[in-house]
Amino acid sequence: LIELLVVIALVGVLMGGTIALINPVRQLQKTRDATRKSEIKQIQAAVELFRSDNSRYPGFGSDPNNPVYGWAPANLLNLNINGVTYMTSIPAGPNTGGNSCKGYLYAGNANNYTVFTILENTSDPEAASVKPAPTYGGGGNSPDGNKSWTITNGACSGNTYNYWAINP
Repeated sequence: LIELLVVIALVGVLMGGTIALINPVRQLQKTRDATRKSEIKQIQAAVELFRSDNSRYPGFGSDPNNPVYGWAPANLLNLNINGVTYMTSIPAGPNTGGNSCKGYLYAGNANNYTVFTILENTSDPEAASVKPAPTYGGGGNSPDGNKSWTITNGACSGNTYNYWAINP
């Protein structure tokens, strides 16, 4: 009986150590962050295709021929024009908790854009590194030399983003 209890205790210690090494919370963060990076690349590809066909970047609003430019959640972009659909469903981002400012934020005009998001794993090299300045960053600033970007006006004011993609 004592031997059985010792074996059960050892198995418990080994399981606890294994779980600590694997760190499932960190692994889930990395998975969601990989999804974010992939979805931003998809949005970027659609936006670039739109520009190659229309000589301008897309905007917001119901009339794609008369776009509204500025800041808004990326899933509000109008990527359908003249019968061409550049992206059928623009992702909102994983694990946003219903807050569209925590998903993908698109900031742009006819000539430039930046798509922002927040990576959960702040140890991710792309989240912690200095990045090129946003090409369209009006309404925000970087308190740390372009490692992050804080929105200073509008509905997403106060949100700080640590990952973004800019037009080439």
